[in-house]
Amino acid sequence: MVVGTVHRFLAVTLALAAAAPAAAAERVHDPVVHSVRKARGLVVLVHAGGWSGPNQQRQWALDFWPGRSFRAARWSTISIDYAAGQAGLASVTDQLRSALAGAPHRRMCVYGESSGAHLALLAAAGLPQLRCVIGLGAPTDLDRWRNDAVTAGNAEWFANWSQTAEPAFGPSADARFEPVAVGRRIAAHVLLVGQGDDHVLPVRGQMAAFAAVHPATDELVTDPGSIPYLHGSF
Repeated sequence: MVVGTVHRFLAVTLALAAAAPAAAAERVHDPVVHSVRKARGLVVLVHAGGWSGPNQQRQWALDFWPGRSFRAARWSTISIDYAAGQAGLASVTDQLRSALAGAPHRRMCVYGESSGAHLALLAAAGLPQLRCVIGLGAPTDLDRWRNDAVTAGNAEWFANWSQTAEPAFGPSADARFEPVAVGRRIAAHVLLVGQGDDHVLPVRGQMAAFAAVHPATDELVTDPGSIPYLHGSF
């Protein structure tokens, strides 16, 4: 950590550490904070995990990659943890709000993977100060995920939905937990990234559903089989 910027990030770290446990009944891990010299801004990293709750291993893995890549491009980073299920939204939102308060004049973006991308999009609807959201393998419409799986007869899509989204949000998700329902309120630019042969969720349908309600969305879909399997890691 660069000594000249420690004082700015110390306030952010303390605020996030205080906010995280209060966001839910379960204890989440402290944020992992890295500052860089002459930073272009701040990226908050939100890990994957199927909404299953605190996961320090995934939090640190995201700090390593793509955290190192962001820092090499002169973006400071904070990798956060979050609570399980529906409580994850309040957990992520509170920590993003604290980060914004600790760095009010800095550009701030959020990078999330899978369930972390879903929560990042939901949180962005209430945080107009955010400049961008990058979502890798982002579930944007949980009901459509289920319906597309049934329509296509894709057992893997349905199994992944039933093992992750359904336990967290129920058989039919409340609008509060559907990014497509809050997309029009998101001021940030959004980039959605996915693999054409994603076996976790029907990524093209998820992207199309979100882009329909949030025109400031860019979509990047890699060709099936062009790179090692891509969903919750990149």
